[in-house]
Amino acid sequence: MVAVPDSVDSLAAANPDSSLPGLVAGSDSLAIDSTTASADTARTEETALAKESGSQTANPEPDSLNLSLDFGYKGYAWGSRPDQFPPVHALSGPDYTPDSTVVSYRTVYGADTVQLHYFYADSGFWKVEISYAVHPFDSEANHKKFLELLEIISGIYGNPSSKMSAEEGPLGFTTHPLDIGFYRTFEHASWYAEPCQIELVHVSNVQDLETPYPIISNLSRLVLVYYHPDFMIKAHPEKPVDTGPSIYDFY
Repeated sequence: MVAVPDSVDSLAAANPDSSLPGLVAGSDSLAIDSTTASADTARTEETALAKESGSQTANPEPDSLNLSLDFGYKGYAWGSRPDQFPPVHALSGPDYTPDSTVVSYRTVYGADTVQLHYFYADSGFWKVEISYAVHPFDSEANHKKFLELLEIISGIYGNPSSKMSAEEGPLGFTTHPLDIGFYRTFEHASWYAEPCQIELVHVSNVQDLETPYPIISNLSRLVLVYYHPDFMIKAHPEKPVDTGPSIYDFY
């Protein structure tokens, strides 16, 4: 069973060789009320993510931008359109979905190359998902990365308001040497940073059969989500799908 620590202190006790990236021991400078996410908090978060690699952030934010979560994500206001994206990061892209409801970029957070997926409702920008690379055969490495992110976000926004974890081995039976089983891991933590919600999710489905490459790809993911529920609006309900005549019309 994968154990998710109850607090930042217990996590540090369980991992004496690790430290909270971007935090100074004994400092109150990052003790932030869970009901407020200030501009200093947003800058601190990006610096903490960058310090995973022992370096400062490669993409400093202009001081003129509003970096608080109640305004938006990294200076990009909730409710904005895709063409209003500010040039604040060294991003590659964008890539659009056919309906332009999701716009994706690639960038670097510390030692990690991540994908940023910006989601748009009828009200505009409402959610960003930060996808991290995962190991196709090593759920323990993915779990370790989850704990690193858990440390960073907890150091900024406090202990999670909720968290859970579950793990199980391959189920059923096999009759052929090439039959595949999967080890499954699920970990989740939530923070409430008024008026926004933060979600950290790790899902690993690792095959028990050792092969040079994964037989079924993209079954695992590690994602950090920021969203503003007030902008999760669908102004026009979907039209009902015309399924044609009922089967009972033929009999």
